[in-house]
Amino acid sequence: MIIMNPRQLSALLTAPRKTYRQLSDHPKLHFTALWIVIIAGMSQAFAQNSRETAPLETDSALFTFLAAAGVIAAFLIFQIVTFYLNGLILKLVILIFQGSMNAREARTIYGLSLFPQAIIFPIIFLLYIGQLAGNGDTATLLTAIAGVLTAVASIWTIVTQVNLISAATGFSGGKAFGAFVVFALLLTLLIFVIVLLLALMAIFFFGVFSS
Repeated sequence: MIIMNPRQLSALLTAPRKTYRQLSDHPKLHFTALWIVIIAGMSQAFAQNSRETAPLETDSALFTFLAAAGVIAAFLIFQIVTFYLNGLILKLVILIFQGSMNAREARTIYGLSLFPQAIIFPIIFLLYIGQLAGNGDTATLLTAIAGVLTAVASIWTIVTQVNLISAATGFSGGKAFGAFVVFALLLTLLIFVIVLLLALMAIFFFGVFSS
């Protein structure tokens, strides 16, 4: 098995500090953290999709397969980039707070913190299937349930990440929370800059081609 048994990680939900100290030297922990990021990303993607989302349809079965494979590949690449980029940002934040953490450990902490979102993926996926198959009030109810589960998992992720930062750095709970807040603000700023650049590029190209 290339990743750790999920049962070994289940204690992250209730005792993240103790669990991280016990598993921090496990050779499969870093790769497991990457897969948690990927599964958590899938959970978020299915939770955000509505039942009106149309399936991929083309006139060619081969083109449909290639297009679907391309979407999956792009998603995986994005999640891997997110894993490494967010790990780097977290490491820089820890250094700002005068703590010590290498890049691999930062990536691992970031990935493990998303465990609450990864663990709900099977439920989110079933709810998504129900949204596609259902109609009217049933689909609305399932969408609401998915939203509530995602919100709870997001809050649990914050709590887990703060505790993991504290366990890895020795920070107090308050200092670890401060590091998390700065980390979240930097991620928000980064996303804003990327969206702004993409918008400017789109406006530029649209202006060039329209003229």
